[in-house]
Amino acid sequence: PLQKSPVQVLTIVTRKAGSLLIRWGGKMLAHFQAGHFSEPVADPFENCIIANTLINTITNHPEHKTSGELYWEVYRSVLLLLLARSAEDSTGGTVIWLPEAYTIKTQESLTERFPLKKSQEGVGIISEYCQLEIKRQGIGESSDVPCDQTDRKIIGRALLDVKRRMIEHTEFLSHLTRIDGAVLVSHRLKPLSFGAILAANTWHGKVVYDYR
Repeated sequence: PLQKSPVQVLTIVTRKAGSLLIRWGGKMLAHFQAGHFSEPVADPFENCIIANTLINTITNHPEHKTSGELYWEVYRSVLLLLLARSAEDSTGGTVIWLPEAYTIKTQESLTERFPLKKSQEGVGIISEYCQLEIKRQGIGESSDVPCDQTDRKIIGRALLDVKRRMIEHTEFLSHLTRIDGAVLVSHRLKPLSFGAILAANTWHGKVVYDYR
């Protein structure tokens, strides 16, 4: 799941019998499921208000300032993995990703049945992975001395361990979507609650009707 943006090639994927997904690069061209054709759905990272909000929020993370675009690429891969894992369940799932400015306002419009008070942030694991990857790429590049293979092996093992923890954290989030209701996740990839029910506050403002 940890990779850069897909190259522009035609890809045909089948995950189960009767299902076929045809993509060009990162865009879906056609989707067949149980013998039925589905119209292409826009990728969540297409140029739209959702994508812009994601990018603007994540680029303001202190971890992004330290690790640069690698941080965004890994963060994006984690979100895609979360969407894929949640979609694999027959019941589907709802994940509400909250920028910092909307966290409190959104929680006021929800009934949080199962709040999580002491949950872990996912961005710390992502940042750890990025720092190890940058260190691995930098070994031997700026020195005339041959790189130490022992250091490479140590970093390689550490990367595998961090990647495992990252995938476990993402799959934990996806498992929460199996409970009826929505999973609230902060922009720091910290689960806030699950099984949440939309319960908007009563509108006390002016209502205007247009009978044209």
